[in-house]
Amino acid sequence: MDLLSGRKANEIFEGQVHVYKHMYAYLDSMCLKWCIELEIPTIIYNHEKPITLHELISILQVPPSKISGVERLMRHLSHNGFFDIVTIHDDDGGDENKEKKEAYALTIASELLVKGTEYCLTPMAKCGLNPLMSSSFNLLGKWTLEKNLTLSEISLGTNLWDFLSKNPSILTSFNESMASDSQMVKLALKDHSAVFEGLESIVDVGGGNGTISKIISDMFPKLKCIVFDLPHVVENFSGTSSNNLSFVGGDMFNYIPEADVVLLKWILHDWDDEHCVKILKKCKDAISKNTKEGKAIIIDFVINEKQDEFGLTQMKLRMDIAMTSMNGKERSEEEFNKLFLEAGFQDYKIFPLTGIGRKANEIFEGQVHVYKHMYVYLNSMCLKWCIELEVPTIIYNHEKPITLHELISILQVPPSKISGVERLMRHLSHNGFFDIVTIHDDDDENKEEKEAYALTIASELLVKGTEYCLTPMAKCSLDPSVSSSYNLLGKWTLEENLTLSEISLGTNLWNFLSKNPSILTSFNESMASDSQMVKLALKDHSAVFEGLESIVDVGSGNGTVSKIISDMFPKLKCIVFDLPHVVENFSGTNSNNLSFIGGDMFNFIPEADAVLLKWILHDWDDEHCVKILKKCKDAISKNTKGGKAIIIDFVINEKQDEFGLTQMKLRMDIAMTTLNGKERSEEEFKKLFLEAGFEDYKIFPLTGIFHVSQMVSGPQHSRHNPQPWPTHYPSSLGLNIASSAVQNQRRSPLHAPPCSQRILPHNKATP
Repeated sequence: MDLLSGRKANEIFEGQVHVYKHMYAYLDSMCLKWCIELEIPTIIYNHEKPITLHELISILQVPPSKISGVERLMRHLSHNGFFDIVTIHDDDGGDENKEKKEAYALTIASELLVKGTEYCLTPMAKCGLNPLMSSSFNLLGKWTLEKNLTLSEISLGTNLWDFLSKNPSILTSFNESMASDSQMVKLALKDHSAVFEGLESIVDVGGGNGTISKIISDMFPKLKCIVFDLPHVVENFSGTSSNNLSFVGGDMFNYIPEADVVLLKWILHDWDDEHCVKILKKCKDAISKNTKEGKAIIIDFVINEKQDEFGLTQMKLRMDIAMTSMNGKERSEEEFNKLFLEAGFQDYKIFPLTGIGRKANEIFEGQVHVYKHMYVYLNSMCLKWCIELEVPTIIYNHEKPITLHELISILQVPPSKISGVERLMRHLSHNGFFDIVTIHDDDDENKEEKEAYALTIASELLVKGTEYCLTPMAKCSLDPSVSSSYNLLGKWTLEENLTLSEISLGTNLWNFLSKNPSILTSFNESMASDSQMVKLALKDHSAVFEGLESIVDVGSGNGTVSKIISDMFPKLKCIVFDLPHVVENFSGTNSNNLSFIGGDMFNFIPEADAVLLKWILHDWDDEHCVKILKKCKDAISKNTKGGKAIIIDFVINEKQDEFGLTQMKLRMDIAMTTLNGKERSEEEFKKLFLEAGFEDYKIFPLTGIFHVSQMVSGPQHSRHNPQPWPTHYPSSLGLNIASSAVQNQRRSPLHAPPCSQRILPHNKATP
């Protein structure tokens, strides 16, 4: 029995949306990187009012071919809460006819990205999104199976601290990033100054350029503040010492200068438990000679899935995965308690370090929002890890929920990385790929209850060898040669005509694929895996193909969709039409009603009753789409019964689609920059159809995430003799079929109700 045989079609399509959302999550981070590189928030701030697209592209000096790209990137960022799209009146118009225009306004999240402001988080985001740092997470699979090595040691050849010491510019960026976050702590410390009252001295361990210490020394001029860090870090700042602030170089694993208080801000999360205990013991030594009873103050995240809101936990879990770079981790209160007791501390107290009042809370909400999107690429990297190690397939073959012990045994994970696997599975479970369930251990006489991981609909779609497996699609999309190119969105914006592939790979995507057979195979397999999902939808829309004698499937690679159609309609002649180097490998798979033909769709398309374009138009800009559609019209125009063009693609509808579905489609839209293509709205499709000579169209949703568009050509398909259309439209997850027929009537696709976006409050906990 097939894994998904008991699932309803809508459940399967919901799983598909979930997989695609996480597969392309990294594009949210790349759009944020683009925004920061081009200094968009600073431009809007300096403009002193909301800025129109025309004004923005004028300041950025964007070439004409990329204006649409800027508009789409700003739409994406606005959907993600970084800008508000507002209506303004054009001051250049006459008093009577002031034209209304859309403009972009800052939100609290983008206000925190304005350069030179007190709480600017741009240095943190720049450092966190440096490709040298972010690309290392492609190696999470290898990291899991390598004993003791950190992710930095695997990707950079050395640990992070040595790497920084040998790369001064990156070290400067790192120190600036820590300083920018410390300014946020300043906001909270104003309301928690009692923590430092009565103290005479404090040592800020790993304090970098001393931003936190400077804040404290300004608040308490009589308090002696010592910034303690590695010698090569502090040597650049010794000249900034003052009466109550000094810099000392050393190694915290050897000693920490004596003081009333030791401060550790974002230090313990860099290290595993063993190293944390060593650090805490040195802290205890440093304060133990204080007759007033010294104390250690730790500023760090505390994970609390039961009490924190979903989005806040989401941000903390992403930060936890980020710490694999150093074999560190974010911890729960229970985990901190264990460290403190082992280091010899008898008591501790945890309280949230947040500001008081609306302004402070808004700023912390903005900080959470920035961090969530800065590290959202780790959702994609965790999915990549899951697929590489075939975790869903392992659980499926286990035939029941699997415990952590059973999973690490099958994966042969070394002891030092068991905690890492547990955290990765926690992250994926929080994101809906696994359910954590309670089971009874059959091998235990006492039937002890244990936690185990069970598949969800999303992970069922990643089980290898099953009918609707999306693993090939995810593998191809998360290939570093593809995903890394989006680091260059800033350069792409300012380069006339060039695609992102031409900038990053030196050639367009199609040429690159033709010269790299293994990647071409991966690409074709990815398209085939998605086509299986279309099969599920076509079961309810077979009327589209009834009465046809021939159909040509344009740009369809290995012909998966055509094979599905040919099986459904044995008398229908199906032609797979693609570039010669693509189809040459499949010509041997011809059958009675299925054949492969090589050619270029910009030169000709074989004649047929119908032309099918599945995920073709989104690869191209408007000019090329019109050329393709005209060739489609030529191919079907000689049909006396009236031929038709059928398009299966996304249709963006922000007003009707729910938030998550629009989010997925907008991520796909950004993905299309690799080809200078785009996802389109119904209005944009209409413009293409009319320009290509099709006079009318109709869009309806496939059961799932696509829409179908059908255009009919021929005298018999007039307004008085229309093609049959389904009278019942199943619920749509936003997969639309855009269909253009010679009819006046048009129906809009059905959609789920919109879902509002929330920015979740920040809660930094301090043991």
